Amino acid sequence: MISLIARYKLQLICIIESRVNVSQYEKVWSSISKKLPDWDIIHNYDYSSVGRIWILYDKVKLNVVVTKKHIQFIHVCFMIGEKLVNCSVTYGSYIANDRIELWENLCQISRNISCSWMVAVDFNAVMDNSNRLGGNEIDIQAVEEFKEAIKKPILLNWVDYWLDSFVNVLSQGVSDHTPLVVNLNVSSSWGSNWNGSTIFQVTQKLKALKSKFRELNKADYSDISQRVITMREMVDKLQADMIKDPFNAILHDEERDCFNSLIKLMSWEENIMRQKSRMLWIILGDQKNKFFHRSIKQRQSKLKIINLKLSNGSISSNLEDIKNYIVNHFKNFMGTPNLSRTNVNYDILRSGYVLSDEDWSLLDCSTIDDEIKKTLFSIKDEKAPGPDGYNSCFF
Repeated sequence: MISLIARYKLQLICIIESRVNVSQYEKVWSSISKKLPDWDIIHNYDYSSVGRIWILYDKVKLNVVVTKKHIQFIHVCFMIGEKLVNCSVTYGSYIANDRIELWENLCQISRNISCSWMVAVDFNAVMDNSNRLGGNEIDIQAVEEFKEAIKKPILLNWVDYWLDSFVNVLSQGVSDHTPLVVNLNVSSSWGSNWNGSTIFQVTQKLKALKSKFRELNKADYSDISQRVITMREMVDKLQADMIKDPFNAILHDEERDCFNSLIKLMSWEENIMRQKSRMLWIILGDQKNKFFHRSIKQRQSKLKIINLKLSNGSISSNLEDIKNYIVNHFKNFMGTPNLSRTNVNYDILRSGYVLSDEDWSLLDCSTIDDEIKKTLFSIKDEKAPGPDGYNSCFF
C-alpha cells in the first residue's frame, strides 16, 4: 500500500474487506501511521467488529467529511480543486436480504446528490452467471433485486464533471480484490485554454504536456533494466516453488501475473533501447538489448569531440577549452549585429536560375489536409524529435 501511494501519488485510499479485527486495529494503524504521518483514517468499527471498510486520506491535501456510516458502506465528500466529490465506499453483505437495506440507502443518497458521485464497491451481487467465476449457482431473486436497485439511483454523467478522469486497473497480487487507481484531473495540460492563434495554442499545450510526460516516464519507465532483472528473479523463484508444490493454485496465479508483468517490462526495455540506439531497421521482439547497448555507446563515441582545431591553427584536446571555443564561435557568428549589412541585389538574383511560372504556381498553391497527414504519417516513428521535443510517433 505504501508503495502504491508513492508511485501513483495517491491522496485517498478505499479498502474494502480490511480483515483487521477491532482488537488488532490500534496495532495495525499505529504501524501504518508511522509511515504515513500526514494521513488519517475513517472506518466503520462502530457497526462491524471486523472493520469491513477503511478510508485512508492525506489530511494535508484533502478535507474529507463523513456524511453517513453503515455496516455496508461509508459515504464521504471532499473537494478536488473547486469541485465537490461524493464517494460511497461499499461492501455488500453476503446475505441477500441484508443487501436490500444497502440498495435503499444508496438510492436515498443519490436523491440528495447534484454533483459527481463515485461508488467504490463490492456489492457481493451479480446480474447473471457470466459476471462470476466458480462458486454456487446464483440466487435468482437476489439477482432481480440487484437489477432493480441499480436502476433507481440517479446516475449522473461523470464525463461532464471529470472530462480527463481515468481508471488504471492493476493486477490483484495476493488480494482477492483488484486495485483500481482513479485519477481525477482537475484540468489537464491539453484541456487548458490559451489565448492566441490556433498554432500558438497547440504549441503552449505541447509545452505544458512535457512535465506530465516526465512524471509518467519517472513513474513507469525509470530504472527499467533493474526492474526487468528483479521481476525475472521473482518469476524464477515462483516457478521453483511451483515445482515443489505443483497443485498450489495461488502460486500459479502469482506466477502468471508476474510472468505477464515481466513480458511487458521486457517489451518496454527493448523499445526504449531501440529508440536510444536509433537502429530503425531492427524489428522488435528479438531482445537484442546487448546490441542496443553497444549501438548507444558507439553513437555516443562518434558524437564525442576529442580534439578541435582552433582558428589560430593549434589543436586542443582540453574539453573545457573546446566547449568555450564552440560557444564563443557561435556567439560571434550568430550573436553579433552587422552594422554594415548590404542589401540583396535582386537584378543579380534574376540573372541566375529562377522558377518558371508553372513551378511558382505549384509552390504557391494551397495544401490540403490529406497531403499534410500523408506526409506526417510517412515519417518513421523513432526519427529524431523536432524543436518541440516530440517525435512523429506522438502526433
